[in-house]
Amino acid sequence: LKQKGEIFTIQDQDEMWQVSKFQKWITIVQPEIIAIESMVYNEQYKEAGTLDLLLKINEGKYCIAGKTPLELPPGRYVADLKSGGHYDESSLQVAAYAEMVNNDPSNAEHKDDVKGTLVIHLNSIVKTGIPGLSTYYRNQEEIKEDFQQYRHVAQVWEDQNKNAMPRLLEFPSIITKQEV
Repeated sequence: LKQKGEIFTIQDQDEMWQVSKFQKWITIVQPEIIAIESMVYNEQYKEAGTLDLLLKINEGKYCIAGKTPLELPPGRYVADLKSGGHYDESSLQVAAYAEMVNNDPSNAEHKDDVKGTLVIHLNSIVKTGIPGLSTYYRNQEEIKEDFQQYRHVAQVWEDQNKNAMPRLLEFPSIITKQEV
């Protein structure tokens, strides 16, 4: 994936395998990429995060979820790439991001228009469609349910961590080998 002249280095063959599966996903779906690694926030809850992808997808049936084609309505989607295990909680994370995108005050013309969320699991056991890749879709109604569940979990964490503050770390700009 290349954006504005950026080049990414692949570290090993496992990464290359995952990138190649995602490249096939992009070729099949042909989304318009609206944002990559974009900071999103929610002032009401004082939360922020970095969403992997915000995509515009045309209506269609796509072979990206195993044997059965995934039918997607047209619109904007918050997508998250998972290279390790896939957990049900992933839908809560992308629901929070979708809520942040929907309520971004700088994006008033697109308020509440995220049509769905997608969790793209790059380490799946499926053998059909794109072998080794699964896509999990949640529609607007499911996103609302996921976000409510996310808020319940977040509220428990907030109640138990009332005084939590981020750690501020300082690093040297250059690290050199020291003689012993």
